[in-house]
Amino acid sequence: FWRTVALRGGAVAVSVYAGTLWYGRELFGRLTLGELALVGLAALSFAFIILGLVVLFLIVPLVSRPTARLAAVTEAVAAGDLSIKITGRNGTGEMVRLWRAVGEMIGALRNMAVALRASAAETAALAGEIHAGTEHMSAAAQEMASTSNELSVQSTDMASMIQQMAGDAATLVAISAELAAGAQDGVARNAQLRAL
Repeated sequence: FWRTVALRGGAVAVSVYAGTLWYGRELFGRLTLGELALVGLAALSFAFIILGLVVLFLIVPLVSRPTARLAAVTEAVAAGDLSIKITGRNGTGEMVRLWRAVGEMIGALRNMAVALRASAAETAALAGEIHAGTEHMSAAAQEMASTSNELSVQSTDMASMIQQMAGDAATLVAISAELAAGAQDGVARNAQLRAL
């Protein structure tokens, strides 16, 4: 596009130069070679001035306006505004390609932000589930510790009772041994009494 505009501007300048030469050919016939070179230089300078004005008033605004709009869009994106949608850019020029690339970049950033939000929500939900599971496991561990403590107390009580029962059994064995000895003495006395 820019090459076409530059070529058209150059063609206009050359046409003006050629027209000047054609209409002033009788005047140029009376001029010396140095004067003709000076007129040619002046015409060429005039053509460059015209070309510079074409560039200044036509091409620069065509480049600077879209560039300024593109800069405003990229600054808004840099500030975190991903709601911008770039549409209606058709063509094949560099600025159109740049606009499309920025639009695709904004779309990709928007998709990434959505994915990050979803991932953060999923992570928060998983963290909540893990926290609930940890509290449940903590409660179960406390209950198991309490049950273990109760079992320990009960086993200590049972051991004490078993020791007491063993002591009582030993006492019963001693009493039964005394009774057995007393019974044998009684049988022996009864046998002596019968023998008398």
